[in-house]
Amino acid sequence: MITGMAAGILLATALEGIWQKAPATHFAGYYTGTAWANGGQWEYNDADNLWYYLDEKGEKVKGKKELNGDVYFFGEDGTMLTGWVHCPKNEFPEPYSETVEEGDIYYCGQDGKMATGWVTVYNPEQAVYDDRQQFEGTQEDEYEMKRYYFEENGKPCRDRRKTIDGKRYLFDDEGAVLTGWIYDRGDGSSEQYLRVDTDSQESDKELCRNNPENMMYATEGDGSLATNQWVDAIPPWDDEDDDSRSFYADSSSYVVTGSGGRGSGASLSAKRKAQKVDEIGTYILEGWSTDVNVTRIDGKYYCLEDSGTRIDGMIFLSGAEGDPSFGDGLYCFMDNAAMKTGPVMKENVDDDDGSDGYVYYYYFSERSNSKYSKGQGISGVSAGRLYYQGLAVGAQFDTCEVVYLPTLEEKDDTGKSTGFFLVDGSGRVKKGTRGGSHYVSSDGNEYRVTKISDKNDEYGYVIDYYDGEKDDDNRRVWKSLTEKDYDYICWDTVEE
Repeated sequence: MITGMAAGILLATALEGIWQKAPATHFAGYYTGTAWANGGQWEYNDADNLWYYLDEKGEKVKGKKELNGDVYFFGEDGTMLTGWVHCPKNEFPEPYSETVEEGDIYYCGQDGKMATGWVTVYNPEQAVYDDRQQFEGTQEDEYEMKRYYFEENGKPCRDRRKTIDGKRYLFDDEGAVLTGWIYDRGDGSSEQYLRVDTDSQESDKELCRNNPENMMYATEGDGSLATNQWVDAIPPWDDEDDDSRSFYADSSSYVVTGSGGRGSGASLSAKRKAQKVDEIGTYILEGWSTDVNVTRIDGKYYCLEDSGTRIDGMIFLSGAEGDPSFGDGLYCFMDNAAMKTGPVMKENVDDDDGSDGYVYYYYFSERSNSKYSKGQGISGVSAGRLYYQGLAVGAQFDTCEVVYLPTLEEKDDTGKSTGFFLVDGSGRVKKGTRGGSHYVSSDGNEYRVTKISDKNDEYGYVIDYYDGEKDDDNRRVWKSLTEKDYDYICWDTVEE
């Protein structure tokens, strides 16, 4: 007969090889030779690569079991389960391989511990129950691993929004975190959060097109919702080869649209009609227009279409109809697309050949006043330069040339201004004096710029020019530029 002490020695010797294969985290106790310490012990089946847990009586544990603060699931035969597990109350747990619709679904790692927090895995229907393929993400098929978040009780977040470590996330009805464009169908929907993209059904695209205020965007990286930030993405109603557009997600994470924003950080300032200037340095407008909402975001103004897509560029706004804010005129929404004020210098860049060697000067009102709305391109003289609708008007064929701006002449209620200015290549105005200031251009023409009123500095001087012609007495013939058919307005190029 083998004594208790001898039996203990033999069993300890038999288990020595098992302990060497078992992860250290699995050991709950050790065998003393007479009893199981700390409640039980792990047992490993090398042939089948299976783990069991033996209780203090040496019997296999079954069901849900907490060991040293971690939760494990053991099947009806005592096998430790890994991967997706289904464990209804009062039933034995079993592997799970269907859609995550049940309420008692869990996930266990390769070490058998019930998962809590973030886990990236295959969904139950796609998971191949092979350790290498499942836990190392090496399935050789079209399946991809998704990101899940498991609560402290081991249940996955499903079909809801949750804030985790200060970031917002949306989970589909199977518990996977959603990325890309997401449409909120509203509370009470069987699938409240719908992921949409350019490959979605037309009916889903139509939902987004008709109700863009219900759209959100989750980054492709960690899946967190964009909040108080710009999003660059192809809208779901466009084709996959279309250009990406810019949208703003406010503090609620919903896209700001023509109907405004749900959260803070954005407010509608004005509704206008918009046309883009076709090319820097011209006033040729593109042949299309769109309704826009001038929206204040974080203290800056942007042009957004009703869908929330941002419009960038030199934009002519119209439709103010007497509204003092954003009156009809040219505005600059370039570079970072926020409305610019004050002086702006832009180099013209050709899409194919790069810069054409010209720089254009603009000036946009820095504040609202009796003449201009804030951001509106001015027509007149500022800091010595002449501007028309914001663009500096400069000589293009000579060192100095005459420019006629009838709109300025009309602004002088005294009738002493002419709308005529003598400007150089950068749009700088040659000032007039009471006695007449003389300037000579490179082609030999001489100009006399006379100031008869203080308003001439703002609305145009009396300009005569001498081109070499003399009268019978050999005196210079000064020609007056007062004819209203002189409509030469130069705005094409200001060379660097």
